[in-house]
Amino acid sequence: MTTKKAALRAAFLRGEVLTPLVALNKYRVLSLSQRCGDFRREGLPVKDAFVRGQPFKKYWLEQQMPLRFTA
Repeated sequence: MTTKKAALRAAFLRGEVLTPLVALNKYRVLSLSQRCGDFRREGLPVKDAFVRGQPFKKYWLEQQMPLRFTA
């Protein structure tokens, strides 16, 4: 069985951009900003920015290089 934190990590690694509402609805996570802080302390380059015109942030994983190469 997977944990909520593992599900969030997998979502970021797939390239998903998450907001608190998406994290709540899709992954049942109430504290997205705290989990992102955990990921940063673990070395994942999670980036964030305020959503234009909204009082909340979006979060994504900064991809250094592609995870897979396709020919």
